Amino acid sequence: MSDPNPSSSAPRILYLSEWRGESGGIKVLYDHVAALRTLGYEALLAARGEFPRCEWFDDHTAEATPSFDLLADGLRPTDVLVVPEIAIGHTDLQQFDCRKFGIVQNPKFLGGPMLDADYEAAIVPSHPLIDWLREASPFTGPIRVCPSFIEDRWFGPEREPFQGPPRVLLTARDGKHHGEPFFAAGALAFAGLQPTLITDGCSREEFIENFRGHDIYMHLSYPEGLPMPPFESFANGCLVVGFAGIGGLEYMQHGKNSLVFPDGDWLPAVHAVAAWKDGADERVAPMLAAGRATARHFNWEHMRVRLAEAFGELVGPPPAPKT
Repeated sequence: MSDPNPSSSAPRILYLSEWRGESGGIKVLYDHVAALRTLGYEALLAARGEFPRCEWFDDHTAEATPSFDLLADGLRPTDVLVVPEIAIGHTDLQQFDCRKFGIVQNPKFLGGPMLDADYEAAIVPSHPLIDWLREASPFTGPIRVCPSFIEDRWFGPEREPFQGPPRVLLTARDGKHHGEPFFAAGALAFAGLQPTLITDGCSREEFIENFRGHDIYMHLSYPEGLPMPPFESFANGCLVVGFAGIGGLEYMQHGKNSLVFPDGDWLPAVHAVAAWKDGADERVAPMLAAGRATARHFNWEHMRVRLAEAFGELVGPPPAPKT
């Protein structure tokens, strides 16, 4: 693919997708590309292999997610290839003479040697992942935080705390736990509650409706870099109890907007929920309000500002608009 604007020295920023289907990981890449475009950068999302149509770009066309193979031959030394964690370590990427950044959202999915000498910088969704990367790899390059966000349309009306036995929601998906949701659901049932345990995939809309139809969400997943279900719970008046999963420590504050327990420590979390069998206590209303405020803080503009800071420092300012 030839350079569409040979006279321009401005780098293109190419996010490489390795996912198949509409996942949370691919949505973050879409969000970054969309935000970088609003900042004036030439940003693209490219799929390796066939990628089905997605609705995350308002201007989605068949060309919105081109094949990476069509773009790779045109990569210049000034261009930036942003590689997700599952593709870090793929040796075929070494052939491309361009700058490479890694984007690490979930440490569990790292697909190879972490951020070797071929990578210039890393992008992560939360500050705790900086410490994790420093401890887990010899990478000494810059690491910049660009958080995810929750859209306004996913916010529900504010709710009062539950008056009687809470409706408790748990999810067990994607191998992000070691059986804790199943153990917790059994223990809650033994305590006289009737928890809902979701074990299969469902749409984002269905998940939001589940948060709105329950009083407590037990988040028993890890080690995600910035788990989104707690945000969605905050936005819909569903109290979060459970694990922070590394990145949740960025915004989950024990006793303020949620109840946080060490990853894997599911039984104390169950005891905390079972203590509300007869209804909420005086702590719940302030935590619900604080959770909603937290979700409001992690918005589109917050993510966009952090991307502007990171890429302004790492790549330089976007090109001036043409007159």
